[in-house]
Amino acid sequence: MKLCICRTEKRENVALGDLLIDGVRFCNTLDPLVVPEGTYKVRKYKSPHFGYFVPQLQDVPGHTEIEIHIGNFPRDTTGCFLVGFSASAGYEKPRAAIYSSRNTFEALMEKLEVGFLQDDVALTVQNKLEL
Repeated sequence: MKLCICRTEKRENVALGDLLIDGVRFCNTLDPLVVPEGTYKVRKYKSPHFGYFVPQLQDVPGHTEIEIHIGNFPRDTTGCFLVGFSASAGYEKPRAAIYSSRNTFEALMEKLEVGFLQDDVALTVQNKLEL
C-alpha cells in the first residue's frame, strides 16, 4: 500500500497538503515541516502519548515517533502529520487548520488495516510547491 503526502501550501511554519492512498486523494494534511522529503516504511504503533494505535513512520532522519494522528491546529503537533477531510489555509482566520480530524483518522486506520497486516505500507513525502 503506497501513501503519499504532497505538501502544497505553507502557512505559519506548517504545510498543508493532500494524502493519497495508492494514487487516489484521501484527505488533507497539516504538518510542521519536520519530516524531509523521502519514502518511509510505516507501521501500526500504539502511541504512548495518545494511548491509541497510529501509523508511525520508520527511520526518519534525526527524529523518532513521527506519527499520523488526530489534531486540528499547528499547536496539536510538534513533528507529526495531522489528517482531516477539509482544511483552511488561514486566509480568513489567523491560522491554518484542518477539520473532522477524528473521523478522518478513523477512516484512514480502517483503510490501512490490510496493509498493516501484510506489513506493506510505505509513505512518500513530497513538496509540490516552493516552501
